[in-house]
This record gives sequence, C-alpha cells and structure tokens, in this order.
Amino acid sequence: LGECHFDDVKKTMRSVEIFRDGELQRIHFNMPPSSMSPREEMKVGLEMGIDRSQGPVGKVRDLTARGADIIYQLMRRRRTMAHPLANFIIVNSYYWNQGCLVLSAVLNIIMLSVFTGNPSFDIYVPQRPSWVAPVLYALGALPILLWLLLVAESFLTRA
Repeated sequence: LGECHFDDVKKTMRSVEIFRDGELQRIHFNMPPSSMSPREEMKVGLEMGIDRSQGPVGKVRDLTARGADIIYQLMRRRRTMAHPLANFIIVNSYYWNQGCLVLSAVLNIIMLSVFTGNPSFDIYVPQRPSWVAPVLYALGALPILLWLLLVAESFLTRA
C-alpha cells in the first residue's frame, strides 16, 4: 500500500537542484497539470536562448526576463482553458482531427463507388443516383466544420 502511494506522489512531484549557501540543495514541488506545464518549444527556447556571452548577472537577468515571458504565456493559457468553449475545443482537438480524416475517406469512397458515366472518350458526364448529392453536401460540410474547430484550436493554443 505504501509503495502505491509513493508512486502516485512521485508522478505529481518534481524537484530541482539549486546551489545555495555553498551547497547543493534539492527542492521538491508539485507539478502543474499537463495543460499548465510549458510546451516543449518553450523549454527549448529557454534553454537555448539565454545569452551566455554576458557575465553571471546578465545571465540571471536574461533568465528572469524569459521566465517572466513563460509565466505570462502560462497564465494566458490558464485563462483560455477557464473558458468552457475554448476548453472544449482544445481538449477535443484529437477527435476533430480524426473526424476530418474519417469523413474525408468516407466522402472519397462514396464518390468513387457511386459515380458512373458514359465510357466514351470524348465527353465524360458523371451519372449518379438522386440520393448522392444531399449526402455529399452533408458529409462535405462536416469536415469543413471540423477543420474550423482545428483552426480555432490552433489560434487558441499558439497565439
């Protein structure tokens, strides 16, 4: 029982080592939810973007300024995720993407299987049953709606 509890705590805790007062100290802290943690490009930008040509004070100032930018971006993301519609769009973006792919495949299969035409080589006029046009319009509108949701998700998470 104690081992299971330790694993649960270990998943939600992180640590950082700080050199203070002449010795190395480890500080433990709660890890924020995955939606509130910095994205990978933020981490890489912080790691690679610090100006190392300056002295120690300049490095700390640059790190502090970049840290303040990351904190601002995380607070903005928290405000965005607090809005129910934005949260719904962002959290379900995987399903929007998969829905677009499936609906596009279904549309292509319907178009390829239903269209028939005159086999002459001079003019090709497709002949299709009467039920195909409304189905294609309905199924054609759904991927557009899902792509609009994906564009909204992109603006909400990247802007």
